[in-house]
Amino acid sequence: MNAKQRIKQLEKQRGAGKVKKYLCVIGLGGWDSPEEQAKGFKVQPYTVEFGGTGGEPFYIATRKELDEFAARADVDLGIIEIVCASAEDDET
Repeated sequence: MNAKQRIKQLEKQRGAGKVKKYLCVIGLGGWDSPEEQAKGFKVQPYTVEFGGTGGEPFYIATRKELDEFAARADVDLGIIEIVCASAEDDET
């Protein structure tokens, strides 16, 4: 077996190229501390059993970077946007 074949075999065993699942919930600003909100968009990896990498959440600074991350071939990012209407909206 040559080096290229061996590298491909090792990458396959490590899961390289597989699509991993992540979740990002947008619009729950009141739930997180101001310090956590300042970090950006919180992305939570799914557990390994459900197709993710597992582990701790990580942060992506801007919506553009979040969209670029979602566009990667090895990423399946579910984005949930929650919009809460205020009482004033109900009166109009």
